[in-house]
Amino acid sequence: MRRLILHRTDGIRGYTVEKHFSIFTFHVYYCRAAAVHGVGDLRKEKTTMNATYTLNAEKNGVEIRFDRKPAADVLEAIKAAGYRWSRAQRLWWARQSEKTLKIAMQIANAESAETVTSVTAESIPDLWERTRWTPGPGGDDCHARFVGSNYKRGMSNKEIAATVKKHLSQRFPGTKWSVTTAGYNSVNVYLVSAPYENAKGCENMREWAEKSPELSAIEDYARQLLKSYNYDDSDSMTDYFDVNFYETVGIAYNYKQTEPTEAQTQEIEAFRARIAEEQRKEEERQKREWEEEKARRAEAAKEFERREAEAHAAIEALKAAATVRALEESEQYIIPSAPLTRKASDLNEAREAAEENAVDISDCIILEEITAPAELLNAWGEKALLHDVPELFRAVGGSRTFDARIGSMIDCHNMDADERESVKWYTLATAIYTTTGELWAVVDDEGYNYARYIAVAPWDGCAERLPIPAEPEQNPEVLDAARCIEDISAETIEKLDLCGGDWKTSEDYKNAMEPHMDTITREIVQAVSIDDLKMWLYRRMSERNSIRERLTRANIPTGERVTIIKESEFGGVSTTAATWSSWEPVRYAQYDDAAKIIVKPKHKRGLHYMTLHRGPSVLIVSGNINLPDSLFWEDLPGTMEGVTMRKSRFTSCDPAAMEAVREYLREHGAKIYIDYNGK
Repeated sequence: MRRLILHRTDGIRGYTVEKHFSIFTFHVYYCRAAAVHGVGDLRKEKTTMNATYTLNAEKNGVEIRFDRKPAADVLEAIKAAGYRWSRAQRLWWARQSEKTLKIAMQIANAESAETVTSVTAESIPDLWERTRWTPGPGGDDCHARFVGSNYKRGMSNKEIAATVKKHLSQRFPGTKWSVTTAGYNSVNVYLVSAPYENAKGCENMREWAEKSPELSAIEDYARQLLKSYNYDDSDSMTDYFDVNFYETVGIAYNYKQTEPTEAQTQEIEAFRARIAEEQRKEEERQKREWEEEKARRAEAAKEFERREAEAHAAIEALKAAATVRALEESEQYIIPSAPLTRKASDLNEAREAAEENAVDISDCIILEEITAPAELLNAWGEKALLHDVPELFRAVGGSRTFDARIGSMIDCHNMDADERESVKWYTLATAIYTTTGELWAVVDDEGYNYARYIAVAPWDGCAERLPIPAEPEQNPEVLDAARCIEDISAETIEKLDLCGGDWKTSEDYKNAMEPHMDTITREIVQAVSIDDLKMWLYRRMSERNSIRERLTRANIPTGERVTIIKESEFGGVSTTAATWSSWEPVRYAQYDDAAKIIVKPKHKRGLHYMTLHRGPSVLIVSGNINLPDSLFWEDLPGTMEGVTMRKSRFTSCDPAAMEAVREYLREHGAKIYIDYNGK
């Protein structure tokens, strides 16, 4: 062992430094010096406290030993700095850092406990600063949506609990914490004792936080600290929970308030004063922001009034200079391919929508023309495009079609998607021209008094003026049939004395009209001019098309040999030869109008059943029908000897396959009991 002893005498203190390999020990003496015979003579005289601190290089720690129990203020100071008592070694220890080393040197150099307290008070943050949360360096990469800033992959709950407890105990001296991992994957943190008041009998958490501000702030800090070691990928909308652990933070039920020291009392007073100061600053900030917001709103109101005044002036100037002319039916024409923008706020927005193709392309039938100077039109369009101008726009918008299948919108609503897609619609609009005769825009006000839809010129085709299509010619036979149905309906209503409108739901009326329903087609219903009758006929035709009513009308005799041809739900067509027994109404899945047919399949014993419902198409044909393979398959040429290759004529679930079956049955004169297309 090497030993190096250094002495220094300055008349006040003497130091002895011993080096034992990697451990440095500093001994501090308090002495009084006297000069004897011209030579410095150290006469050591102990004071009330002797402190020794050691730098432990192996454990990177700082150790402080006292020759007797130090004063309470000294103990409070070293606890605040993070030192902990080791009962086994009879010393106070902490991890080596700038703060812990500084407090050790301060204690060693202090002449009294008061010096220690006053010196360390500057280096230890006050309670307000200690309750401010600062996130950690950043958690490890994780799959979760939220990852805490201190999360470490593989860190167990026990390690987290120990780390959190140590951190809280060091950060808040004088407090006692219970940090456990009891329960299923949970970490529970409770403050057991502290020198801070816990208010009782509070009605809510807000009142408790106001009466116990220190505990509330410490609890919030503990919650943020614990959360920083967690991750959360839960989704409450789907009842999915995925967390690193379940966390609980609060004040223990048996919380004990310890007697605060003088320093802690001063700290509490400073903390509450800081709260009052922060509240005052927050109120001043909110007041300042509100004043700024009021000024901003006042400025916005002035700007709005200015824009409104400009818009009003533009509208008045346009109304004074514009001329409006309603076109006679013979004068009306079509402007094709108008890119109509929905509710644009100004001309620039309408042009941008056209550039982005966010428009509805439509051929427009012009019912009205407006003429005005270009500069007034531009001023109006840039400032007041959506303002009401009833003097210009007279609610002439909307749409129409010349399709013979549509006598009213009831016919359109009763079409399937493919039929509706085939209908050609025209937009009823107003054309706006400049005084030089150039097209400025096309407007569809859609029944309002402003430019709800607008197409700003120019665009391809805007210079064309196409003629209005001729009204479609109705089939005289269809018209006669429609008039006949109207007369029969009127006579039936009068005969049954249902003139009050009850005929629409009357069973007597339905039964009286039933003999005529077999002759009524969709073309006849479309030609009916009475909307109420048209709606009733569409509804009744839909009811008659249900599988139950078709089975009722078919009246298949028991024992009849039939072939059931059904569109498979997995694609293709299935064929079942059977002997008919009966049918009965059932509910199947979401279908309330399903039917269960009971048959005896060919080459099988006993009765079997099959459920039919809206969806797949079904054909029930009299007799045993064998459909040829050539109906569904096509032989490929150039096949090898002994090998036949063929491909399907139809794709999976192709409705054309059932249509081919219908054509085949019609060609061979088969008797069809049921032809249900599933709609």
